[in-house]
Amino acid sequence: MTRRISSGQATSGGGSGLGGLTVSGSTISSGNNNNITFDPNGSGIVTTPDILVVSDETESSGTGSGAIQVAGGFGVAKSVYVGGTLGLNGNALNGIPIGASSPSEGVFTSLTIQDQATVGPVAEVMGTPKTGATGTVTHDYSEANTWYHSSISANFTANFTNVPVTNNRAITLNLVLSQGVAAYMATAVQIDGSAQTVQWLGGTPTVSKVEIQTITLIRTGSAWTVTSTIASYGDILDGSTSALAAPDARTLMANGVTTSGVYWINLPTLGPTQMYCDLTTMGGGWMMFGYLGATTSMGTNQAVFTSFGTISSTRTSGQTSFSRFDVAKSMPGASRGTAQMMWRRTGDSNKILIHSMDELYDRVGFVWQNVASNTPPSLMNFESNVNGTGLGFPIRLAMISNSGPSGLKRVGGMRYEGGPQYPGIAWNSEYQNNSDNVGSYTTWLNRRSIFYWETNGVEANGQWSHASPLEMGPSTSPTNGTGRKDIEVYFRVNPLGNS
Repeated sequence: MTRRISSGQATSGGGSGLGGLTVSGSTISSGNNNNITFDPNGSGIVTTPDILVVSDETESSGTGSGAIQVAGGFGVAKSVYVGGTLGLNGNALNGIPIGASSPSEGVFTSLTIQDQATVGPVAEVMGTPKTGATGTVTHDYSEANTWYHSSISANFTANFTNVPVTNNRAITLNLVLSQGVAAYMATAVQIDGSAQTVQWLGGTPTVSKVEIQTITLIRTGSAWTVTSTIASYGDILDGSTSALAAPDARTLMANGVTTSGVYWINLPTLGPTQMYCDLTTMGGGWMMFGYLGATTSMGTNQAVFTSFGTISSTRTSGQTSFSRFDVAKSMPGASRGTAQMMWRRTGDSNKILIHSMDELYDRVGFVWQNVASNTPPSLMNFESNVNGTGLGFPIRLAMISNSGPSGLKRVGGMRYEGGPQYPGIAWNSEYQNNSDNVGSYTTWLNRRSIFYWETNGVEANGQWSHASPLEMGPSTSPTNGTGRKDIEVYFRVNPLGNS
C-alpha cells in the first residue's frame, strides 16, 4: 500500500512542512529539533533499497547508547565490520565462527566456550620476561600463562597469583627455561602465596638447553592438585660424545640410557669428562669419582677425598688412584639430605656399602680438604671425635651387601669413627674396636671389616687401608689391606633424599 501525506503546509524555501517535519530536496529534518519517529502504521516495516548512512559519531557503551540503538534483535544477512571495540554480552558468539574477515586483533576477557571450537592460527601472549630468577618469583596469571626465564641463578619457587578458583577447572602454565652452564627449575609452587604439594612426573633440568617446565593446577572440591614435569629440547644428552655430555648420570637414565658403562659427564669446573657410571645399583645414577688402586702417588696421608689426580673411567685392580670429591660436592642438587656414596670392589661385585653424607654437611666447619693442610677435617679424616669417645658420628642411611645389589639391606647403627690415625666406618661394634676375627655380617662389623683408613704416614706398609676393606665378614689383620687395590668409590645425588 502506498503511504500518503494527509496533512501539512508548504514553507519558505520551496519545501513542505508537516507537523514540524521539514522536507527540503532529499533532506527530511525536524524544524523544532525534535526526534523523528517513523511509524508505518501498516505492516510495521520501513524499507530502504539503498545504503543507509548515519553520520552521528556517538560512542556506544551499552544497549542504550550510540549512534544507532536497536531495542530488539539485529539481523544481518552479510558481513559486519566493527572499526572500534566489539562489546559482547550473553551468548553473543553462540555458533558464530570468527574467521579471517574479522578484525585482525581483539581482546576477550573471561571468554567461555562450552562446545567444540574451531580456530585458525593462535598466538599466545607471554608474560613479562623473568631474569636471574631466585627465591620466590611471582607469575601473574591475569597477565599470561607462559613466562620466559633467562640467566637463572638458582632453583626457585614459582608463585602464581590471580589464579581463578572455579571448581572443575584445569589451568596449564608454562615456564620457558633458558639454561646456562648450570641448570635450574621451579622446585616449589605457590598459589597466591600459599605453598602447594607438587606431584612430579620426573625429569631433571639440563645445562645449555631451552626447556619447558609445565605446571598444571587442577581445581576440584575447592582444593588444588598440582602436577609438574620438565622437557628438554635439542640434542639428547646421552653421554655418547663430549658434545652430548650429560650433567649427571641420572640425566643419562632420564634420556633413555640403561646400561652401566663409560659416559661423558659435564662436571662442574672440569667440563666434559669420561666417567664410569653405574645405572642399575639401587636405582642407579652413580658416578665413579674415586678409585683406590695403586698406593703410589696418592699424596700425604692418602687423602683420597681431597682434590688430587685425574678422573679415570678405568676399573682395573692396581690402577692409578685418584679422587675428585671436591668436584662431587658441587654436582647439581648436592647437599645435606641428597648426597650419597657407594663403595664397591672391581674384583668382587658382591661386596657393597652405600651410605648418606648428611652427617658431614652437619658438621660445623666441614670442608673437603686434607687434615695435613691444617684445614677443617676432610671426609673420615676426623682429627677429633666431635660427639665424644664411644659415640662416633652416626650415619642416617646405610646399606650393606655381601651378595650383590639384590642383597642390599638397610642397617641401623652405622657410624664414622674419628682419628687421628685410624678413622673408619663401623656397624654396631664397640667404638674403635680393632680386634681380629670378630663380628659377622648378620650382627655387627668393626672398621677392619668395612672400611679402615690409613692416615699415619705416606703409603705405610704399601697400603692405603688397614685390614680388608669391604670384607663384610669377620675382621682380619691390618696387613691384608695390601691386596685390596680395587675399591671403586661412587657419588650420586638422590632426589628421594636420605630418610
